[in-house]
Amino acid sequence: MRIHGLPLLLIALIGQSSLFAGALIVMGGARAAMPPDTVARAGFSQCSAPCLLTILPGETVWTAVADGGDDATFTLPPSGTISLYRSADGVKVGRMFAFLPPGIAFGWVTTYFGEPCGVSLYPRAELVTVRYPTVLANLSVESRQFTSFSPVISLQFIDPAGAGDVLREHCADHVTGYGVFNSQWHGISRLRDLLRRFGMID
Repeated sequence: MRIHGLPLLLIALIGQSSLFAGALIVMGGARAAMPPDTVARAGFSQCSAPCLLTILPGETVWTAVADGGDDATFTLPPSGTISLYRSADGVKVGRMFAFLPPGIAFGWVTTYFGEPCGVSLYPRAELVTVRYPTVLANLSVESRQFTSFSPVISLQFIDPAGAGDVLREHCADHVTGYGVFNSQWHGISRLRDLLRRFGMID
């Protein structure tokens, strides 16, 4: 499926990498420098949260980004992908799944999206989901460490028109059932304590 205007957008992203030079993230007292080009190339310099590459779920018209169909996938520079799905309303862009390139850190997510409303731990999958009302951020703890530098694997943007049918409460996982532990957000120190309690980090 052809995506309208995306080649020009991707070229623009690379050109905007200098906007992030010297950017610092303050997270739990630690100052974490983000690679200046990684965030810009991934498309987050184009618009404010919770959008990506100027695409905002529930607002951007589907025909502005894709020719027909109900889904589209393209590359998120330099090595990620983003999948778009037509909204439940049939007119706008709905869900978006972004599998991020290396270099996007957890500390940056909280700076960009703000304070989460909840977290879900999946001990057997060595996965943590940091939850917002409209966005889910998935992080791996395979290294058995968790800091503001821990990598974010993917982001899921909720379809405002169909969110209630998929996740009744976005700040907790009430769908998975066995094998998930939900908690409200109480800061990175509290999250690290929970990860240790469940044997997910050292």
